[in-house]
This record gives sequence, C-alpha cells and structure tokens, in this order.
Amino acid sequence: MDGAPESGRGSDEHPAHCGLLTAGVTGSALAAICCFTPFLPWILGVVGLTGLTGYLYRDAVLLPMLAVFLVITGVALWLRRRAK
Repeated sequence: MDGAPESGRGSDEHPAHCGLLTAGVTGSALAAICCFTPFLPWILGVVGLTGLTGYLYRDAVLLPMLAVFLVITGVALWLRRRAK
C-alpha cells in the first residue's frame, strides 16, 4: 500500500527480463562452445554418453539451439531497452 513492490519480480532492483537475459547469454555461450570446439564430446565421454555425439554434431540440434538462445538474448535486450 505504501508504493513498495509486493514481490521482487518486476521491481527496479531486479526486473523480470534479467533472468531471461541471463538464460539467453548462458545458453548462447554454451551452445557456441559446443558447436565450435571439441568440448561436447569430452563432456559426453565423461558422463558416458558418447553415443549421442554423432546425433548432436549433425548441426540439426546445436545450430538451432544456438539460434533460439540468440533470439532469447535479443528479446531480453529489447525488453531491457524498452523498460528504460
């Protein structure tokens, strides 16, 4: 009633799009690292799932995942700019 936000979501200290931006940047970075370096086969080898390497490296999975996370990052940046 005194003008204070009821919850942390949407307040000036932590806007709602902040988590979206974090998820987008983190996902984009991880997908780019897995696309362009031998990081993914190493991780799958450690976990014991090396059989998935051929499926994931067909570019039918990693490149669309990278595109989706880049779109999420773009939307979050657009929302942040629009909020200012």
